[in-house]
Amino acid sequence: MATLIEYVRDVGKGTPHMRSLGEKYLPREEAESDRAYKIRLSRALLVNFYGRALNSLVGLVFQEEPQLSADVPEVMAGREEVKAQPKTDTTPAVAAQPEIEGQLEDCDLANTHWAVFAKELFKDALNDGHAFLLTEMPPALTTGNNLAGTPTRADELAANRRPYWVKYKADQALNWRLDARGVLQQITFEECSLEPDGEYGETEVYRYRVLKPGSWELYRKVKDDKGGFAIIPDPDTPDGETSLDKIPLSICYGRYIAPLVSKPSLLDLAVVNVAHYNESSDYHIYLHICSRPAWWARNRDKTGQNQVISPYTFIDVGTDGEVGVAETSGAALGAARTNLKDLEEYMGLLGLQMLNQQTPEKTATEERGDQVRELSELATAAQSLHDCIESALGFWAEYLGLPSGGSVDLGVKSEQLIGDAAARVFLDSAGSIFSRATVRKILAKAYAEFIPEDFDSEAEQERLASEQADAPDIGAQMGRAFNAGAM
Repeated sequence: MATLIEYVRDVGKGTPHMRSLGEKYLPREEAESDRAYKIRLSRALLVNFYGRALNSLVGLVFQEEPQLSADVPEVMAGREEVKAQPKTDTTPAVAAQPEIEGQLEDCDLANTHWAVFAKELFKDALNDGHAFLLTEMPPALTTGNNLAGTPTRADELAANRRPYWVKYKADQALNWRLDARGVLQQITFEECSLEPDGEYGETEVYRYRVLKPGSWELYRKVKDDKGGFAIIPDPDTPDGETSLDKIPLSICYGRYIAPLVSKPSLLDLAVVNVAHYNESSDYHIYLHICSRPAWWARNRDKTGQNQVISPYTFIDVGTDGEVGVAETSGAALGAARTNLKDLEEYMGLLGLQMLNQQTPEKTATEERGDQVRELSELATAAQSLHDCIESALGFWAEYLGLPSGGSVDLGVKSEQLIGDAAARVFLDSAGSIFSRATVRKILAKAYAEFIPEDFDSEAEQERLASEQADAPDIGAQMGRAFNAGAM
């Protein structure tokens, strides 16, 4: 999994990062000199279709802001201010209630709203294949401010001791163990933090958090006497116990393979994006070569100094002498450009495949009850996020001694995450694979119920031509306004 995760992350980081990796993604040609390769690499451009698709898919799921349902405890969800209302003939009196800020308004103790946290978690899950959500709780207080010295609820509130969320990426899980029922019994996460080093510097510190039901351990990576590294118990943080008899870890899957095993959701798109990166590099270097003609002369006067070619000089030639320009025909450039466009269209289709309706395999129970729903891969990932958040809310409530953490509404419905892939394919291929007239006939047949009864194809073509002729070039106008500082 780590190899695939590294691959998609490299593509997502864009052109400067891909260039810094050199031959890993842009191989050197046979007999290509270092200087020639560096020039070609400096001109290589990654058009980040992968990053655009990832952001678009996340945006589809979060097109509406998620909401906590009414069954989420008030201490977690908070409460809006209620103003007092006197009793009337038709309504009862309403008592004033102050606003309460719920703990989930700052779900990670870093001022992150839970909905923003959920969006970042989902993006990590789609990108890497899955992501982890750990519900943490600070260690119990050992002393209190009362005469007996025992900690009270007031002491916990004063110390802000309450649950919080921690997000881990898929490759931070170094090892894990499941029992025969598939219940997680142990998992180790790698953590990296920056800590002060001297008066102004910082240094990276790696720790390893081992979680088990009811307990946790923390180890630290340090240099040993031989110049290598050793893993030792963290001297600053002793091992601890939790009040739960389980590991409070929830998982959001982007593309599920098996428990704690996944695959980056847009891996195929990343692979084609790298192919486009290579093809684009070749195209631009060939274009550069073809746009540089070479001068030649026959029977040139060689008695004088070599002449500099410019608009203000001429070349002396002898009898029957000639001067000309040698340049390539560029016949292959058209094919190279077409191939780039084909790859771009293919990447668009790969991104849309996340919206394709899929029928999962039925279990015996589902066969009898016909309970299987046809969802897209994106809708399935969104459902996993929904279940992950509700699981984490349950752990949060358990830490607080509450019976339930309640439920959540993502705002988007599964039906909104299923696209008509066939229609998209035909629309994208209009003017390339199929003529626009053929695509119009295909769509008119498939969506006849939506087409007005008085629709006339020829009249529609005339309207289209008229609208295109009258429409201003909005893009050019915006570009000029932006350059003039008028946006």
